[in-house]
Amino acid sequence: MTLPRYPVAATSGLIATPHHLATQAGLRVLQQGGNAVDAAIAANAVLQVTEPHMCGLGGDLFMLIWPAAEGKLRALAAGGRSPYAVDLDWFRQRGITQMPFFGPTSISVPGVVDGWATALQRYGSRPLAELLAPAIHYAQEGYPIRRHALKAITRNQPLLASVPAAARSYLPGGRPPALGQVVRNPELAESLRLVARDGSAAVYGGGGIGQAILETCGALGWPLTQRDLEDHHSEWVEPISTTYRGVTIYELGPPNQGLATLVALNILEGYDLAALGFGTPEAVHRQVEAIKAAFILRSRHCADPAFYQAPVAEILSPAQAAQLREAIDATKASPEALPAAAPAGAEGGDTIFLCAADSQGTYVCLIQSNYRAWGSGIMPGETGFFLHSRGSAFQLDPAHPNRYEPHRRPFHTLIPAMAFRDGKPWLLFGTRGADGQPQTQVQLLCNLLDFGMNLQEALDAPRWRKLGTYLHPQPNPLAMESRFAPATYARLEAMGHDPQWVEAAEDEMGHASAILVDHGQGMLLGAADPRSDGAAAGW
Repeated sequence: MTLPRYPVAATSGLIATPHHLATQAGLRVLQQGGNAVDAAIAANAVLQVTEPHMCGLGGDLFMLIWPAAEGKLRALAAGGRSPYAVDLDWFRQRGITQMPFFGPTSISVPGVVDGWATALQRYGSRPLAELLAPAIHYAQEGYPIRRHALKAITRNQPLLASVPAAARSYLPGGRPPALGQVVRNPELAESLRLVARDGSAAVYGGGGIGQAILETCGALGWPLTQRDLEDHHSEWVEPISTTYRGVTIYELGPPNQGLATLVALNILEGYDLAALGFGTPEAVHRQVEAIKAAFILRSRHCADPAFYQAPVAEILSPAQAAQLREAIDATKASPEALPAAAPAGAEGGDTIFLCAADSQGTYVCLIQSNYRAWGSGIMPGETGFFLHSRGSAFQLDPAHPNRYEPHRRPFHTLIPAMAFRDGKPWLLFGTRGADGQPQTQVQLLCNLLDFGMNLQEALDAPRWRKLGTYLHPQPNPLAMESRFAPATYARLEAMGHDPQWVEAAEDEMGHASAILVDHGQGMLLGAADPRSDGAAAGW
């Protein structure tokens, strides 16, 4: 018998993250009078310590913020750009025909520190040094290692063993720590202290972290320069949106993949999923086919708008949705034709998402990532963190909208999301998982709006994920958690899908967090994914 689970309820503030220590740090900020932006950044910093394979000072950051005082949704894009000195010819001259997924060529400018500074300058109420104090404490004094970080350490022992600072922290005595063993990262503590003291200058203005990044990249032959760091800047951008069952969903547009979630929802709007029922082969088939159609458009159009203007309005139009829906066969899986081959194990997905709400009605979604476990596999100096591999999302095809060019932002999987009812924020939501992010978002919304689940049930429910939709050759498996009915699995296989059972709480199925705002009751409801080590907490 499965016992029912319910979301956490609070009235004065709430935060949900994929690690309980980060949730505690953010909640403490809220209880001490900080706002949701302050709490989100404090929690993000702790996650860089407790989930070092998924996020860190070497990665990018994106936020959606609903500031209570403004009554307008703001979107912050703190994604880094490629080096000025690298273009397609640079790769051709070296005989590189496919974008490497690891190593120095996968590195773009890390954007998180400037993102923190930009968000705090406009909406924060606490100094950065105060917000980083819990993370510095855990990095210096230690924290008990949990299952997901331990799994990433165990899977990547050769890489970690090759980096002295990483080996000292994560392979004590030459082997992974035991579950619950206290892990310390004093080098990361020192890097966080530099950021707390110097802010953005520590990375972009000639500070010690930036110098370590440049020296390491230079020694590896990757021409990232001080100009690349100095010219980095976060941007306030306009989110894109659609409606589903009377709810307006906002996402980050290109180069981020929020377009995929919205296209899939537009297709599903034309089906009566509630009548089909949760987890039935008929419902799952339509959801999967909608995602496949959305990913084809995503792969064609998600690129830096400074270089390529995607026809977003046309892509999100009712006419486009009707055309895509008409092409879906209700009884048969469609053939797949998505880009290009990649080495096994190159899939992305190592990301953290968190959300926070305060008593003044400010709401925040924050997402941050290394892209893949331990990012590029390169630690700048002995800073205690790895540089991300986000540059590997570029294409080396000169005809592709997302082709590699100097000082350009790559395609980005990171998509924080908010849904509005009657013009007010109703749901803050997001997840880890690269290609899985739109898939989990769609399933969460369908669970709430079509299948009538409460917020915690919507995160707990069995999940599917179409694998390999961006990086791997097609066709690819449809991963399904083993809690789906065997009849659903069998019927989907008969329809031409390639279903494969995975563990009931497998990492790759996402680590979602969500907050639901009940304006009528003056209540905040929060939930964290059971697949993570996370928690939701409020007061």
